[in-house]
Amino acid sequence: ADDKNAAAVLSQHLHELGAAPAEGGERDVIALAPLPESGTARWQSAATPALGPARQASRQLRELRGIYSFSRLSAGARGESQPGDERAGNDDEQADNEATATNPLIDLPPSLRGPRFGTAFHEIMENVDFSAWRDWRSASPPARQRELIDRVLMRHALIGERGAAAAIRQAVTQLVAATLNAPMPFGARLSDLASTQMRAELPFHFAIRGVDTTRWLQLMQAHTYLRERTRFAPDAQHLAGLMTGVLDLVVLRDAKWWVIDYKTNVLNPSGLGATTADYAPARLAIAVHEGEYDLQYLIYLLALHRWLKSRLGRDYDYARDIGGALYLFVRGLDVGGVNGVHRDCPPAALIEALDDLFAPAGEAAA
Repeated sequence: ADDKNAAAVLSQHLHELGAAPAEGGERDVIALAPLPESGTARWQSAATPALGPARQASRQLRELRGIYSFSRLSAGARGESQPGDERAGNDDEQADNEATATNPLIDLPPSLRGPRFGTAFHEIMENVDFSAWRDWRSASPPARQRELIDRVLMRHALIGERGAAAAIRQAVTQLVAATLNAPMPFGARLSDLASTQMRAELPFHFAIRGVDTTRWLQLMQAHTYLRERTRFAPDAQHLAGLMTGVLDLVVLRDAKWWVIDYKTNVLNPSGLGATTADYAPARLAIAVHEGEYDLQYLIYLLALHRWLKSRLGRDYDYARDIGGALYLFVRGLDVGGVNGVHRDCPPAALIEALDDLFAPAGEAAA
């Protein structure tokens, strides 16, 4: 009975809504209409007009713009290499054998090598509190740093949640402590620096407009850099667009700017592991040459030069204000600040010539 009453009430309401309003009333709220008669006609959309001929560019593009980096550029040929015989341009070590060191500076487990560990170490160095590691000699990391180290190592699958992580954590602790407490050429340790004196993981982008890489190579080779190279990557013979990269660490100390890069490479030509001799200055110079890290820090110093010039204007002078590049081969750092540190400061004439080559006046790094 309730259902019948409800149906009747609904029908009455619908009738009232559809009825013509009284004089002066509001507009219709709803209208009732019978369903249309069924038929065989089908709806059909309007015909799509035929496409015209494709448009063609009326002018020739002068240059193709791209994004370039050290890794991309270093993929090209060196010496008498044939096309296709190109080496990888990784910033850090390649995966290598798992031989155990006979006289290691720091006893690192074999798993702590290769690009994956290099990436993890850089992430740790980006986020650690440098001052917490000052004079650190314990086998365990500082209390406030252990969670960070474990999290990074776990994310890169270097330790498991329930794995035997003690040896790996201890080795990484030693490596971080050695890196932050080794004397640097600017007269201090990294752990001595205030946060206002440094910036970690500083990205850069600067404009390139019509750079002929043959001219670029000639400039560098005139100053003894990249003498074995004959060209860059096949797709990087004429550069236009952006040069990009990330500086591991930029330091301002005693009114001089430094670019610092961490390298986790295992330098063991004998295949028996890293020894003190493998990280002596002469051996580091060979490693820098073989890895073309001089090309890398020339790009980095040029980025820093352009940034400082755009910010400081006439108050900036490369020869006075730039300390240079420090490449820290962290497995070989010692307490004397000699082994494991490659230092170079390219001449102002080269950096200024590269600056002029890469972009016209008015362009600046960002």
